[in-house]
Amino acid sequence: MPLSRLLVAPLRPAALAALCSVALYLSSLACGDAAADISPGDSEAETAVPVETLRLVPRPFDERYAAPGVVEADERATVAAEIAGRVLRVHLEIGEPVSRGTVLVELDARAQQAQVQRLEADVARARTELAWAQRDLERQLRLFEDQVTAEQARDAAQRAFDVASDELAAREADLAVARVDLERTTIRSPLDARVARRHVSPGEYVAPGTPLYDLVATDPVKFVFSVSERDVVSLNGGEEIEVEIDARPERAYRGTVVGIAPAGAEGTRTFRVELRMENPVDAPLLPGMAGRADVVRRRHDSAYLVPESALLREGDRSYLFLVRDGRAVRAETRIVSQTADLAVLSTDLVLTSESAPARDGAAAGADLGSAAEPAELQVVILGQAAIAEGDALRVRRVHDQPPSSVFD
Repeated sequence: MPLSRLLVAPLRPAALAALCSVALYLSSLACGDAAADISPGDSEAETAVPVETLRLVPRPFDERYAAPGVVEADERATVAAEIAGRVLRVHLEIGEPVSRGTVLVELDARAQQAQVQRLEADVARARTELAWAQRDLERQLRLFEDQVTAEQARDAAQRAFDVASDELAAREADLAVARVDLERTTIRSPLDARVARRHVSPGEYVAPGTPLYDLVATDPVKFVFSVSERDVVSLNGGEEIEVEIDARPERAYRGTVVGIAPAGAEGTRTFRVELRMENPVDAPLLPGMAGRADVVRRRHDSAYLVPESALLREGDRSYLFLVRDGRAVRAETRIVSQTADLAVLSTDLVLTSESAPARDGAAAGADLGSAAEPAELQVVILGQAAIAEGDALRVRRVHDQPPSSVFD
C-alpha cells in the first residue's frame, strides 16, 4: 500500500488504543525524569535572602560624653600694695618661678624708718617715766606705812604710775604698727608660683590696694568643667577622669575630682566640677588651655552593641531580626544608649511573633537571653530591610565585632 494512503487511512480502534498507551508511557517517563532532577530544598534555597550577621555577645559598656572645660591654676593671687609709697625695685618678670617669701617689690621705706625711730624714742622716754613713777610710788608706800605721809600723797603716786604704764603701752603699740608698715615696704610672694603679670615699674607711686603682681600656682593644676543636673549625680569625689587637652593631643592626662559645686548656676542649672591634675615637666599645662573631660554618665554591666542601621522601627518600638534555624525571627529590643554609629541595646531581647520558631523551649514573647547562651544569638546587620518574619536566610558572612561599615 502506498505510504500516502497509510498516513491518511483511518486507524482501527485497537491500533488507536495501543498508540495512546505508548504515548502515556513515554509521557510518564519524561515526567519522572524531570521530577528526579528537583530536590525538595532547592526551591527554598533559591529564594533564601542573602544576609550578613553579627554574633551578639553581652559586654560591659560605659556611656560617656565629652565635657568641655579649661585648665586653671591650682592657686591664683594678686599681690597688692598695703601701704602708700614709691616703687624702688621690681625683682621678677612674667613667667619666672617664685618661692614663698621671695621679694617681689621694694618700696621707698625712708618715711617708715623715720617713724620707727621716732616711736622707739617715745617708747624709751615712756619707759623712763614709768621707772620714775614706780620709784615714787614705792617711796610713798613706805612713808604711808610709817605714817609719815598722808593717804592723798600715796594715791597721787599710784595714779602717776598707772598713767606712765598706760603711756608706755600706747607707745609700744604705735611702734609695733610702724614696724609692720616698714615690713610692708618689702612685698613678698605668698606662695610657690609663677609670675603671670607685672603691673608696676620702678618709680611709680602706689596707694594701698594697687595691684603689683599676678601669681599662679601651676603644679598641680585644675581642670574645670560644668555638667548638667542629670549628670552631676553620677560624679563622686575622688573619682579619676581622663582629660584630653587640645594643645597637647598626643598626651593623655588624668585628673581626680576634688570639688563639685553644691549649687547649680542660675539660668543654666549646671554644676561646676574641679579636677586636680599633676603638671608634667615634659608636657606642662598652662592655665587657659582648653580641653574635654571624658565623663562616664552611666555604666552598663551587660549590653549588646550593634550597628544602628540594623535596627528597624515601627511606631515608637524598635526591633531587629535574629537568625533562628535558617529563618528570620523578629525580636523587640530596647535602646539604652548610643555611641558613634553603634546602638547600645538591652540584653532582654523578646520575640514578638507567635509564629516565630522557639529554641531551647523558649516560646514567642519569651526573653531570649534566658532561653539560650547570648553567644548563640546572631542579628542581621545587612539585608534586614529586605526580609520579613519567617523568611529563609542565607548567611554570607558572620561578624564577631560590630563592623565600622556593614557594606561591602
